[in-house]
Amino acid sequence: MLRKIVVLIVIGFSWYCLSNAQTKENKVEVVASFEDEADVDLWTADDGAEIIGEHNTEGAKSLKVEYKADETKEKRCCIEGKKFESLFPSDWRIYKSIKIDVFNKSDKEGLLQVRIKSDEHQKIWSKAFKIPANKPYTIEITTDELKTKINLDNVMYLGFTMGKNQYLTDMKPLDSNFTLYFDNIRFVK
Repeated sequence: MLRKIVVLIVIGFSWYCLSNAQTKENKVEVVASFEDEADVDLWTADDGAEIIGEHNTEGAKSLKVEYKADETKEKRCCIEGKKFESLFPSDWRIYKSIKIDVFNKSDKEGLLQVRIKSDEHQKIWSKAFKIPANKPYTIEITTDELKTKINLDNVMYLGFTMGKNQYLTDMKPLDSNFTLYFDNIRFVK
């Protein structure tokens, strides 16, 4: 009798753990893991980008983006318009956050601005993130934070910029080259 009770407890506990693990997996929706060479064509990068098997966190590859030093203007990597629509949903209201894994291969900390737009570029959310040197880093942006500036039901642009720009005054001129790797862009429900 005791043995049957123990077996039932073990089965019940196993079922509970398994159902919780499946629930957590269902709450993450990977949008870009950069496994296909064609993925690079969806992104516009001022100084070049390529799909490469380095510093990946999801799958075997990541998006390597070069940011060349420029004292006068920003350098960017972005996805917008029809290319954005082919990869990302335009309605982000069902999500709690978006997460982006970044690796900064440079020897110094980098200041990366994430810019998200809605309503035909009329509404803009923008924030700077300090990306540590030679370390993986995950950016997390909550939709509660986004909805203060943009319409979550009409998102149409995602950009990663470095250097001086018109949106954030704390973005300084880019005085050295940076190489960043992006991977595992995902939504959390």
